[in-house]
Amino acid sequence: MTNAAPQDMKTILMCCLIFICVENMRGRYEEALRHLKAGLRLLISLRPTSQVATLRHWGVCGTDTRQDVADDIPQDDELDSLALLFSRLALDTSVLTDGDVVSHLEMLGQPESIQFPVSSGYPTPFTTAAAARDELHRFEIFHDIYYERVFQKNTPNTDGPLEFDQEDKDIYRMLYQQYQWWRVCFDLYVETRRNSATLEEKDLIAKLRLNQLTWNALFKHDHWSLDLDPILVPSELEAIVEQAETIACSTSTRHHPVFTFDADIIPSLSYVGAFSDDPDLLRRLVKVLRKLKVREGPWDSDELAEIYEGVLVAREQYGQVISGYPGGLLSVAEALAALGLPCVKPTNSILRLSSSIKGYSIGGNIDAV
Repeated sequence: MTNAAPQDMKTILMCCLIFICVENMRGRYEEALRHLKAGLRLLISLRPTSQVATLRHWGVCGTDTRQDVADDIPQDDELDSLALLFSRLALDTSVLTDGDVVSHLEMLGQPESIQFPVSSGYPTPFTTAAAARDELHRFEIFHDIYYERVFQKNTPNTDGPLEFDQEDKDIYRMLYQQYQWWRVCFDLYVETRRNSATLEEKDLIAKLRLNQLTWNALFKHDHWSLDLDPILVPSELEAIVEQAETIACSTSTRHHPVFTFDADIIPSLSYVGAFSDDPDLLRRLVKVLRKLKVREGPWDSDELAEIYEGVLVAREQYGQVISGYPGGLLSVAEALAALGLPCVKPTNSILRLSSSIKGYSIGGNIDAV
């Protein structure tokens, strides 16, 4: 492909996205993941080798520093848009696989050219809900980059806990402040549209509110460790489920499942299932997942409901508590497969993915009640 024209490369990337969507719709996540990684490799190969890559044009160099980026690389809006789509898919998929699907540092080019965002002045409302979504995604990329850099620094010490130097802690606090800035701007936007939002805006606002509640629960000041247990508050997890129930009520007249490109709802609910040990909340979680009838990228609400129903059945009927799974959702699926619970179908795509990823390290414990 080294001699292919730029437009041919973009066509290949667009075909990759189509293949990913088709395989996700069919529940063939391992095939979708293969196409995703292939597309990302091609996308990375197209980036300029000595300057910031295409993602610079949608803000990954920092809101206040975009004008400082070298102008000798022509802007390619089509490639930038494709990079954004691949990045969204990669972040959504990484929550499912509990591992990075793409190196945003590679997508950006030189790591030293990354400038983390600093907001100044008074926050103002977002102009649209779509602008709020795009800015939240930009923050999520920075968050991913932050931990990727930390892991790179800790590479020689992979067996011990992550170590954070003063620079790491300072950057973390900057990210925290950036998220708080987003929160205020989003809340101001919601207030301005309280009586005039269209149905489409209301739908996106509800999903962004769910994302906001999720980040509120997971992202706390001065907590840079990846160990979330000390900071998770049951009431915050319940608030996530309540917001999902509100969203599900607005889709209650839906008579058929819906497929979406972005995963705006289900990943948030997966965190509740992962970190809540409240059986009543898990039952509500299963109920709302079944009510949603949606497949978002690599996430299917019915299949995730099966997994968490299996967790409940394992505890209540078999006396087994599935807990402490550093491998994330896939390790839970693997543990449920070992128990052979009838409520988790063999055709469950999450179950199939957990057994198809070679070299995947299954962690966690299955303890007797």
